[in-house]
Amino acid sequence: MARNGLGGETVAREPYGFEKKPLLGGGFLRLEQSTAKPWQKEDINTLLRRHHPELGREPIKYGPTGPKPLTFTDDEWNIGLELAETEDERLNAVRGRFNAAVALIVNGCADGSLVSFLRPRPGGGMSAPLSTDKWWSEQIGTRLYWCQMDPSEPFGRGVGGDAYQYIYISRNSLDHFKQKLAGKMEKAEPEPEAAPALVTPLPTENSGGTVAKKTSSQREAIDRAVKELWDGQPPQGLTVERRDERIQQFAKTHELSVPSSRTIRRHFQSGH
Repeated sequence: MARNGLGGETVAREPYGFEKKPLLGGGFLRLEQSTAKPWQKEDINTLLRRHHPELGREPIKYGPTGPKPLTFTDDEWNIGLELAETEDERLNAVRGRFNAAVALIVNGCADGSLVSFLRPRPGGGMSAPLSTDKWWSEQIGTRLYWCQMDPSEPFGRGVGGDAYQYIYISRNSLDHFKQKLAGKMEKAEPEPEAAPALVTPLPTENSGGTVAKKTSSQREAIDRAVKELWDGQPPQGLTVERRDERIQQFAKTHELSVPSSRTIRRHFQSGH
């Protein structure tokens, strides 16, 4: 038997989720320091201390009535928001992978590919195999929080308690399930394709003006993005990858010529 290893504590912390309001002309209005809640400022301070110790942010200080108010420079606040957005992307990716794994297990138990059992938490023998209909429910998420189920109330909303028992999967069914998944993945591998025929003429001496025009429009998009996003200068601490991503997203939102990361980096290296 193999106990399902998904059911530990929370797989990842909740994303920061700082509010961004869409603007009519495109883009977003980010959370302002003046309207941020105290706990949001504490999160920003923690991120800055963790990732940018050179900024010299001090830990939160407590007075007689609680934590002292936190203040930030504009650059510090913008860097903190960038860090929070980057961390949210990572956390959402982690949660996405976890949810995909949960869906695979639940579907496998529901269609009989995986054979599940219960065992009392203190110890003892395994139950009879759970019927597949025990997995047909919208309440399965709580069941996999601690990998436990109450056999007397299998579709309850709780995650644990005296009546709850551990969920196990038979080793044989799990091995067979993994082999089936591996086979599907191999079949899904795309066959190498021959290089497609060119349908657009390559630039020639006489078409150089078109290439130059495209490059110029991309540089204009970069200049406009930098001006409107950061008042003409990306904030210190913003990673190159994140800077390029923000500029490209700005160009898409405003229907401008979208520059490649290579073009953006050449643009900044040239002294712009």
